[in-house]
Amino acid sequence: MIPNSVDLARIETLEAERPEHPWLGGPRPVIAAVGRLTVAKNYPLLLRAFADLRASQPAGLLIVGEGKERDRLRALAEGLGVGDDVAFLGSQPNPFKFIGAADVYVLSSDWEGFGNVLIEAMACGTPVVSTRYGEGAEEIITDGVNGILVPRGERRALANAMLRLMEDEGLRARLSQNGRRRALDFDNGAITRRYEAVFRATVERRG
Repeated sequence: MIPNSVDLARIETLEAERPEHPWLGGPRPVIAAVGRLTVAKNYPLLLRAFADLRASQPAGLLIVGEGKERDRLRALAEGLGVGDDVAFLGSQPNPFKFIGAADVYVLSSDWEGFGNVLIEAMACGTPVVSTRYGEGAEEIITDGVNGILVPRGERRALANAMLRLMEDEGLRARLSQNGRRRALDFDNGAITRRYEAVFRATVERRG
């Protein structure tokens, strides 16, 4: 099986743009999440875990994306007491500048396809936390090496993973470095070479 490819050169260019948000570059750490506001993404899990995190650690949460769940999610954030610490940024032409400027990237999905956004966050050098939403998560992330994996739907585990990254600068640096290195495996050129190898082997067998 050959996975999807990612245009790392494009991401590097877009990630270098300066994001327009006052929380980024400020004194408190910022978590980013990007994706459609749908049931599959399980943003309620992220908001509840973030509320647990906020009980012991100042932080901000930036959510980039639009969807029919937006009003419900806003209401949930307010009900959890973290409405002032969560910003819904809507659709953005360049989400990478927000991902790259954040301290942690989180994917809280219950189910996904391959999960290209994890590779994109890794390419930005942002440490990633992801639920084990399916086979794609394990194909991309080696737990504790280039990212952190938590059980799907586990609020406390997700909160603990975020807190661990907030408190451990060395871990953030290691996951950032290893994540960038892992993203290279999915660059357009690397994936193209894998297709070429398959085509070449097929021709040789038939020859």
